[in-house]
Amino acid sequence: NQCYVDEKKLINVAIKKKEDEIGLGATELLQCETFEAIKTNAPNMVLLDYKHGNDLQNLLAEKYCPNLANTPVESNVASEKEYQAFVKVKNSETVSLTDWLKVKESTLEWALGLHREATCRAKTRIMEDRLFSCETGFLNTRVKED
Repeated sequence: NQCYVDEKKLINVAIKKKEDEIGLGATELLQCETFEAIKTNAPNMVLLDYKHGNDLQNLLAEKYCPNLANTPVESNVASEKEYQAFVKVKNSETVSLTDWLKVKESTLEWALGLHREATCRAKTRIMEDRLFSCETGFLNTRVKED
C-alpha cells in the first residue's frame, strides 16, 4: 500500500490545524503550572513511555489483580499494517514522509507556531531525554528545587 499527499495539503489541512496526534503532545500537557503542581503537592507518580504500558499493567496486576497478570493492554492494530507514505513536493517529485519530516519538523514547528502555548518546554525535553535514555522506560518523580 502506498499513500501520496500534496505538501501544501499536508501542511494546511493536517499539520496547521493541530488535530489528532499533531495537536497535543508532552510540551502542551506538561506546562509550567503542571511542574509547579508536582513540586507543590509531591504526588506519587511514575512517568513512562507508552510502549511500556503492558509492563506497568503487569506490575500493578501482580500486586492487586493477579488474574490480570500478563494480560496485554496495549493494542495497535495499525502497527501490523505495512504502507509507504510519500509527500508530493515541487516539480512533482516525491519524498518519503519520514524523510520529509526529518527535514521539516523544526522549521514547521517554528513557522506554524505549533508550540506557541507551551511553557517550560526545556523541562519537558530534559524529562523526555531522561525517560528515553532509561533502560526500563520508567521514571520515578522526585520533588526538588530547581
